[in-house]
Amino acid sequence: MAELMPEATSDAPSRRRTFGPLLYSTLLAAALIGLYSAIELGGPAVQRWLEGRRIAAGLSSPDANERRAAIGLLRTRDHESALSYLRQALKDPDPEVRADACEGLYNGGEEPARYVDALIGLVGKGGGDDRIDSRLKAIQILWMMRGTPRGPWTGSRNATADADVDRGAAIQRPTFEALSPLLDDPSSEIRSAAATALGTGGPRPEASARLEAAAEDRDPVVRLSVANSLMQLRGGDDPVAARLLLRLVDDLDALDHIPFAVHLRQAGEATRDRVFTAVIEAARKLEPEARLQRIAMLAGAGPGARAAVPALETLLDHPDLATRAAAADAILWIQNEGPFENSPGMGSAGPVELARITGPRTSRAIRAVLIEAVGGKELPSDSRQGALVWLQRMAQADPGALAEASASLVRQLGDPDLEVRRTAHMLLGLAIEEAPVRFPDSSTPKPLMK
Repeated sequence: MAELMPEATSDAPSRRRTFGPLLYSTLLAAALIGLYSAIELGGPAVQRWLEGRRIAAGLSSPDANERRAAIGLLRTRDHESALSYLRQALKDPDPEVRADACEGLYNGGEEPARYVDALIGLVGKGGGDDRIDSRLKAIQILWMMRGTPRGPWTGSRNATADADVDRGAAIQRPTFEALSPLLDDPSSEIRSAAATALGTGGPRPEASARLEAAAEDRDPVVRLSVANSLMQLRGGDDPVAARLLLRLVDDLDALDHIPFAVHLRQAGEATRDRVFTAVIEAARKLEPEARLQRIAMLAGAGPGARAAVPALETLLDHPDLATRAAAADAILWIQNEGPFENSPGMGSAGPVELARITGPRTSRAIRAVLIEAVGGKELPSDSRQGALVWLQRMAQADPGALAEASASLVRQLGDPDLEVRRTAHMLLGLAIEEAPVRFPDSSTPKPLMK
């Protein structure tokens, strides 16, 4: 045994050389694994902490743009922590920052009582044109709040629908008192936004009376907003709104035609029919460009402008080809789905059935106008392309329609517009496929020479 001890002692350095590095490697691997686990488990928390520091630093920055950017970062935060920062931002000296904070609180479903006073302070007069944006944003939030006081995230809090109704009723009076004076604001944008906001919150006599008082506003855009709000509060055939809309027909040059047509969708059928009929009757007296704009507005209204179809039919024999083509296009849009629901194009919507609202004479007149428009070099290419599209859709119901247009289609093969040439080529192919082919009677061959 004694003889073996020196041998064991002599092997100790070699074992240390073997197992020492292995032990150190094991310890290093364990440390790395522990560090990686700590990063994996604690990384999100560290990131949230760093992000919170960035937001806090941004909100305390002397630069208002950096403070607004910090509020934008709050959209990625969890609900409660974001609301906490936004409440602090309500005291910011910059109105744009406060307006952004109010918007975030509304979108987060915050209690209206916590920030409605900040909104009311933002919409007040003063500050010059540099405050228009923040005032308009505050008015828009008040408009949404009057209709849905808890904001779009109502499911994020424990509250009943009855509680929301109570809160909505509680804010009607203070918001009305804040919005009502704005109908006399020097800015037409503010007056129009305030009129729109007063149209929400249910039928309230004080809101209707205040809107009626603003019906004589000098700006047609404001009067259109007043009419729309009165229709929302008192119904689509409200007499004051109907009178405003009829008077606005003479001011359409100062209005965007699409919003006008969209607002008319709120109107009752009787009011809508009177307005659209007035539009087309007034168009007869206008210069060609303005007349075409009015007719295009009727096309944009789609089926809601059916009452104007008889007046449009009388324009199918107008001396001006552009007017005839626009009238035909409008009748077809009104008869079908209208541009707001479905844009025109090859293969869209299905065949055109003119007999639904027009007689045979009008159907023939529309087809003749479209054929003439296809070959009308004085028309812009988009008008000729539109006529080609309508002919293609009409051919789905009546293949013979293209045969009548063959001569015009051949002329369009030399048009400089690629889309016109392509469409004409396709329609000619359809016409050839659908046209009956007659072969000579082979039973009695004709002599080649006499």
